[in-house]
Amino acid sequence: FTDGGQDTEGRLGVALAFPPVKQMSPFSDDALLLGRVGAAEPLTRLDEEGELQPLLAQDWDQDGDGAWTLQLREDVAFHDGTPMEAEHVADALEHASAASPRPRALAGTDLEASAEDEHTVRIDTGEADPILPQRLSAPELAILAPSAYEEDPVAPDPVGAGTGPFELTGVGGGSATLEAHTDYWNGAPSAQGVDVDFVENDASRVGGLRTGEVDVVLSLIHI
Repeated sequence: FTDGGQDTEGRLGVALAFPPVKQMSPFSDDALLLGRVGAAEPLTRLDEEGELQPLLAQDWDQDGDGAWTLQLREDVAFHDGTPMEAEHVADALEHASAASPRPRALAGTDLEASAEDEHTVRIDTGEADPILPQRLSAPELAILAPSAYEEDPVAPDPVGAGTGPFELTGVGGGSATLEAHTDYWNGAPSAQGVDVDFVENDASRVGGLRTGEVDVVLSLIHI
């Protein structure tokens, strides 16, 4: 996201075709949506060529037993102000592994995560898994603050708990609101916030873009 187009206060208006089904919980079909609005991030990412790139984890190595050790960025804070540490990442991965149904990225994979020190996470998959770093790029494995799991560990609440450039502050009633995360590790976003409307009608989304009511539309036409 960059400067808000039509909004004089620097906010972006976004129209999306499909509303969230579980309040943007990453352990649901909302996982991709959560990432698209910039509210949460996984440990790694795939670039446009499908090549693995660092994100919340900046390096990774596999040891002789097949386990992976990940070095985390040291300048990440969750939206609630909690500094991201290895124990938080390990807990988030353990919650994902215990979710039912399990995230598709972990299908057929046993996972045990633990903190080796403040910014080092060890992930043991039992049998060697050479593509684990690629699995960790999945949006359903986004890392959330401990507060996200307090009320319901199997349906974490991402409001105020992500690491992305925008903090999710509210979702429901056909819309979602996000505010700029000024302490974002990759630099504060240019837009002051994002106002998302879930508009299932194709013509309405296109009309909003033409009239300047929204700045960004995903899925101009869905089938």
